[in-house]
Parts: sequence; C-alpha cells; structure tokens
Amino acid sequence: MSKTARQIIDSVLELVDAVDALLATDKLAELVQTVAETLKIGDQVNAVIDAIIDAIKSIAANIAKLEIPLRFVEALSGLTRMMAPLLDTLGEVMAAAEGDLKDLGLPDLNVGDALKSAMDKADTAVRAAGGWLDAQPPSAQQVLDLVARFDSLGLNLASYKVSS
Repeated sequence: MSKTARQIIDSVLELVDAVDALLATDKLAELVQTVAETLKIGDQVNAVIDAIIDAIKSIAANIAKLEIPLRFVEALSGLTRMMAPLLDTLGEVMAAAEGDLKDLGLPDLNVGDALKSAMDKADTAVRAAGGWLDAQPPSAQQVLDLVARFDSLGLNLASYKVSS
C-alpha cells in the first residue's frame, strides 16, 4: 500500500506519541534506574540516552527545514484554487466576446476555438495541480507538530538519565 507524505507524517506522529506515552510511565523509569544502579552501568545508560537525544534533535532540526518550502506549497495550492474560477470566468468572457464580434458583423477568425482549447488545457492543468497539492504533501503545521513532539520526547527521555 502506497502512502502519501502526509500519511507518513501522521504515522510518525502516532509513533512518537506512543513512545512518549511509554516513557511517561513511572514503572519504566524505576526499572531503568534499578537496573542501572544494580549493574553499575549508569554512565553507559546516560551515554546512550544522550546519543538518542542528540539523534532526535538532529532529526527534528532537519524536519523543521521543511516548514518554509511547505508554506510555499500551501500558497501555491491556494493560488491554484483561485485560478480555477478565474479560468471559468475568462472562458465565459471569451464566449460572450466571440458572439459580440459576430453580432457586429466582423468575420469569424476562429480565434475563439484556439483560445478555448488553450483555456481548457490550462484549466485541466490548474485543477490537476491543485488536487495534487491538496492531497500529497504534509502541511507545514504537521511538520511543526512533529518537531514539537520530538522535543517533548527528548525531554521525557532526558528524565531517564541515571543519577549516580
């Protein structure tokens, strides 16, 4: 099954939330503390936690870089939604103008058919682009939510550090 980027971000958000909820349980924190103290591996546990936190911060920083391009995609999506009615109206104006020219006794230049064909192609392209832009990429807000969730996950993970 193929997933869109938006669905993948949603799945990652769910995963981060589930891991964060697991880390929020007192029993797991107590278990880590007890095992680390018993085996005298607190420094190693802390080193692993620091490495994971660093990795989470790096992932979050790279994901955050997507916000600005996604804002542009959202703007383009909005523009394509505005273009569709504009193209419809231009088509109506062209059809009306063609009739007015004929009523004035001017010869039929068949410009209307060529313009209508061009408008139809532009309309199809704008609607297709708008549909893709609406359905495919994640929103900038999803990216910001994911970064915030990674930050929260890092903070919860930091609370697992073993005190010597």
